[in-house]
Amino acid sequence: MRSDEGQPRGCPSRIKKVPGPQSPVPGPEYESRDRGTGTGDDVTPMLTTKQRQFLKGLAHGLAPVVRVGRGGVTPPVIEETKKSILAHELIKVRIEADEAGARLQIADELARAADAEVAGTIGKVAILYRRRDEKPKIKMP
Repeated sequence: MRSDEGQPRGCPSRIKKVPGPQSPVPGPEYESRDRGTGTGDDVTPMLTTKQRQFLKGLAHGLAPVVRVGRGGVTPPVIEETKKSILAHELIKVRIEADEAGARLQIADELARAADAEVAGTIGKVAILYRRRDEKPKIKMP
C-alpha cells in the first residue's frame, strides 16, 4: 500500500519534488544601468517591477509637463526635462511620434539625458522618475 493512497490528487504529499534548473545569476542588466558616459562610475539601480507599478499608480493623476515634438530630443527639451524632474521627481512626458518603437527609443534617450529611469509608457506618454538626493518626496516600496 502506497503512503499517498486515499489522498486527493493535488495533495502536496502526492507531488514529487523534482529539482529544477539552477536560477541564472542576474547579470548587470538586472543590477545596475550604466548611463553611457563611458566612465562607469555613474551607475544607478534599475527599478523593480513592483516599483514601476507603484510609480505608474502615482503618475495616474499627473498631466504631462514636457512635450517632445516631431523634432525629437533637443537640448531645450532635455533642459526642461531636467528642471521638471528635479522639481517633481516623477513626471509624465508626451511624445509626438507615430511608431511605438520610436516612442520607446525617444523615452529611453530622454531618460538617459536627464539621468532618470523610464517607469513606464502608456501610448504616447512616458513616465520618468529620478530620486532626489535631498529630501525625496516619494518613498519606494
